[in-house]
Amino acid sequence: MKKILVPTDFSKNSHSAIEFAIDIVNKLEGEMILFNTYKLARRAGMFIGVEKMMREESKTEMAKLVRKVKPRLNSKVILKHKVVKGDPIQTVVLAAKKLNIDLIIMGTQGASGLKEVFIGSTTNGVINNTKIPLMAVPSSFKHKPLDVIVLSISPNFEELSEKIGTLKLLAELYNSKIKGLHVNTNDKTAEISGKFEEILKGTDHSFQEVKGNTAKVNSIIEQFVADNQADMLCMIKQNRGFWENLFHNSVTTIEVFHSDVPILVLQE
Repeated sequence: MKKILVPTDFSKNSHSAIEFAIDIVNKLEGEMILFNTYKLARRAGMFIGVEKMMREESKTEMAKLVRKVKPRLNSKVILKHKVVKGDPIQTVVLAAKKLNIDLIIMGTQGASGLKEVFIGSTTNGVINNTKIPLMAVPSSFKHKPLDVIVLSISPNFEELSEKIGTLKLLAELYNSKIKGLHVNTNDKTAEISGKFEEILKGTDHSFQEVKGNTAKVNSIIEQFVADNQADMLCMIKQNRGFWENLFHNSVTTIEVFHSDVPILVLQE
C-alpha cells in the first residue's frame, strides 16, 4: 500500500480524515493525493460564470490546503493534488481506479438528530461503487494511534481472507492488536475461531463470538467497540449475506456508523 487518495470539500469535517492520511502516508513513505470535485446542480448559460467561480475557488482552497499539508510530510512522501469537475461519487471512483489507489480516506459529518451522515452521501456512494479499501473518518475523531482494531467477521470469513491485507498492514504500522468479533445469529457453530487464528497468524490478535439476532447485530458491534476501547472498526463489504443484512436500511439509520471511531471498509 503506497498510494492514498484523500477526497475533501475543504470543510472542517474533512480535517480528521486528512490528519489520518498524513500520519499513514508518513509511515508508509508513499504518495498522497488530495482530491476535490465541483459541480453545479443545473446547467444554463447564466450559470457559466458561477461555474468558473466555483472552479477558481476550489483551486484556491486546494492551494491553501497543500501549503498546510506539505510541511507536515516527510521528505520521502510524494504529495499531489487534483481539482476535477463532475459528480463527486463518479469522479472519486474513477480517479481511484485510474490512479491505482491503494486506500481512500474520507470524512464523515455530524448532523442534528443523525449521529453520522456521510458528507453529501459521497462516502457511502464511493463505498458502494469501488473495490478499493476505504477508511471513513468521523469529523469528531481526534487522531491517535491505532492500538486496538476490531474486525467484524462474517461466516464466510475464510473466503475473504485475502482481502484483509490493508488491515494487516495498518496493524503492522501501528503495532495494533486486532480483536475479531463474530456475531452468531443462529444456533449453529460457525467454527470461525480456527480460521481466524490461521489467517491472523503473525499478528497480535484475539477472537470472540457473541450470540445475537440479526436485529441486534449493529448494537452488539458498537458495544464491543466501546468495551474494548477500539480505535478503529474494520468490516468486509460483501454483496450478499452478512453485509446486506446489516446495511439494508438508509445509511443514516445504521447504528454501526454512529461510532466515534474510523471505519475501514474492505471490499469483497
